[in-house]
Parts: sequence; structure tokens; C-alpha cells
Amino acid sequence: MPAELSQETFRAILSAAMQEHSEYWPDVIACTLNASQLESSFDKYVERIGFTVLTTDRVYFPVASNTGYWVGSVSRHPDGIPTFI
Repeated sequence: MPAELSQETFRAILSAAMQEHSEYWPDVIACTLNASQLESSFDKYVERIGFTVLTTDRVYFPVASNTGYWVGSVSRHPDGIPTFI
């Protein structure tokens, strides 16, 4: 789980998550967020704005726990790696 989030935008948080997997915005195939939502504060709106971002190699989505919110992802391709809670 990433460090405590500030008032970063959905675009910034998603960019950081993608960069962890050597992916960038040109790798995005589909994104359920519109331009305005991408510039919205992740901390402020993550509970009200769900999202799915599909890239060439991964699927990104919101994750929540009692300690906060962040972006999770899984491979789009079978890789034998299980996804844990």
C-alpha cells in the first residue's frame, strides 16, 4: 500500500500506480474516468467516483481499507500470481 495520500488528482495517483509497472498513459486502452474526473482530488472523490483503467498489460481499480484508499492492479494476462485480500 502506498504512503498516505495528499490532495493529488486521480491522474497523478493513477500515473504513479502505472509507473510502478513501467506503464504510462499511452499504454491506456480504456478509462472509465472523463477528463474532469481525472483532474479531481483522489482523496475527496474516490468514494463517489469508481474507476477501471485498462492498459496493455494491467487492469487498475480503486482499493479501500480502514487505513485509506489507493490504486490496485492485476495483470490482464494469466501469470500464475494469485491476488490476495
